[in-house]
Amino acid sequence: MIPKALEAWTRFLTDSGQSQVRAACLHPLSQEPVELWASVLGIGRAIEEMAPEERLRAFKRHASTGAIRLTQLLSKVFPSTLPVARLVQRVLLPRTGEREFAEAIQGGLVRQAQMEETATPETVLYEFYPGLEELLGEALDRADIHHMEQLIRRFVLKSHGSASSFPGVVPDKDGLVTIPGARSFLTIPEENETDAYGPPVGALAKNIERNRPLLSAVDYANKLLEESKKLRSDGHLEQALETSNAIIRRYGARKESEVQEPVAKALVNKGWTLGSLGRSEEEMDVYDEVVRRFSEREEEVALLEPVAQALVNKGWRLGSLGRSEDALSVYDEVVRRFSEREEVALLEPVAQALVNKGGTLGSLGHSEEQLDALAQAEGALRQQSQKSGEDLHQNYNYACLLALRGQEEEALQALQSCLEAGTISIDHVREDTDWDAFRSSFKFKELLSL
Repeated sequence: MIPKALEAWTRFLTDSGQSQVRAACLHPLSQEPVELWASVLGIGRAIEEMAPEERLRAFKRHASTGAIRLTQLLSKVFPSTLPVARLVQRVLLPRTGEREFAEAIQGGLVRQAQMEETATPETVLYEFYPGLEELLGEALDRADIHHMEQLIRRFVLKSHGSASSFPGVVPDKDGLVTIPGARSFLTIPEENETDAYGPPVGALAKNIERNRPLLSAVDYANKLLEESKKLRSDGHLEQALETSNAIIRRYGARKESEVQEPVAKALVNKGWTLGSLGRSEEEMDVYDEVVRRFSEREEEVALLEPVAQALVNKGWRLGSLGRSEDALSVYDEVVRRFSEREEVALLEPVAQALVNKGGTLGSLGHSEEQLDALAQAEGALRQQSQKSGEDLHQNYNYACLLALRGQEEEALQALQSCLEAGTISIDHVREDTDWDAFRSSFKFKELLSL
């Protein structure tokens, strides 16, 4: 046995190194360590001679799922020390323990990179055998790595209250200078530096309490979608656009319906964000893409809802550009395609299309047709409220319907309920032409000043 290696092993088993544990005295063996591991793994020859692919296959035959995932994560950290490896495990794989850590470090994939005479167990550097970092790293992409960096950075800052980044830096008259010999904490691939994975995942990290390696594709896509919507509502439009693109690029080719749902919704969110950035033509192109990609999924309501919403949004944008007749055609398409459906998820966009149609008809002076459209909208809204159990007066489309009918008192009461319930933002109300008749109203101004 190598004394320093045995000491390192003991220290990471006992963590602090201060505990007393029972131990067995191992008699010297005639085999060298690498030959011993070869016999344990049943590979018949020294590990040093194995190809990386063969070595990894041998490891996976015996290792647990947690240990395999830990080695994948460590492939972007090593060469490094055991305390750093423990930090990665603690932050990113909290459901794993000493068994998985021991498998990862002592499973035949890792060796000591260097051990100086003055080295302590905490400062010994470990590395993967040649070729393994690339093989293990194939299971990770830049989104995983950026998320890993953010989670660990947050942990370090919370625990130690210092360090804005992991490489060692010192202040200098010209700015920050890297300390000689300092090593980067993570290795992030250089390829595709302009893609949208990094920034949105970094923004998302502050809101995801569960760790990324244990999230399913559906969970992660939905978390990104939530972040994208929040960024848009907070006015961070470019970041919202990047985050929507990250979902689309990462999961757009997946076939599973549960993964395609956040993709479809990300496209709708992307379109609305483009419109907020003044890129209306691009916005409508995205809505057309949603309709083209998902319209035929008639039995999958979760995918038809974004289709209906994309059409409603396109109609609204056409109306805002003065293309009222085109907008009416789109609203009629929504009604034609979805008004006979009884699913709650589709009743909302149908009602919204009818309310918007009523507003457009009113602006064109078609008052009788407007009243008819609003009556249909009210029927859809009441049906939706009855099926979902939601308060009708907290539905923003119902408040708009009342406003378009000129029912000022009822409309403003409904608007107040929506604002208090958080179903609509003040910024949206300010821009909504459905409220133009009440702009000078004291009550309306009071509501917008809340």
